[in-house]
Amino acid sequence: MVEGGLSWHAMRMDAVQFERALATHQRMVFSIALHSLRDRTLAEDVTQDVFMALLQHGAEVDSDEHLVYWLRRVTTRRCIDQLRRQRWRRWLPLMESDAVEVATQNASGSDPLLSGRLERTLRGLAPIERVALVLRYQEDLDAAEIGKVLGLSSDAVNKHLRRALAQMKVRLSGAARPQSAQAACRPQD
Repeated sequence: MVEGGLSWHAMRMDAVQFERALATHQRMVFSIALHSLRDRTLAEDVTQDVFMALLQHGAEVDSDEHLVYWLRRVTTRRCIDQLRRQRWRRWLPLMESDAVEVATQNASGSDPLLSGRLERTLRGLAPIERVALVLRYQEDLDAAEIGKVLGLSSDAVNKHLRRALAQMKVRLSGAARPQSAQAACRPQD
């Protein structure tokens, strides 16, 4: 079958198919990894790892749609694994954090204070919730599609999304109030 210029067959993926897959989907894989991990170097490593896995398992892919699904699934799994390994590291080093904030500001032209708070809030989410948010709002997947990628039911995906958004709302609204306003709201002894 030929779809989108790629010819899929039951044998090992050939060099031409791999080059086309890489050229077509490298940005998507890197973007999911970068937005999930918030670390350019780790995102590059995950992207390379995902495409190395594609070389090994290319025979499992039978269409362009399956390739996109497979790449998203492998990428999110690798990101979740990476986030779990790094869980002990709550905060990014200052240089990496600044680089991510600058990259975010340049990409979206947003308010630097909001970007910084948003970055810190996203880093505080559980790995599965962070990846679910990336797939929902960056890749524009619905709950059923995210469920397929993550191996979860639509209800479970919706639960993770609601929990993540609720945590972000609480954290961002708490961070929005200046320290003096928070102190003024507390009862005096």
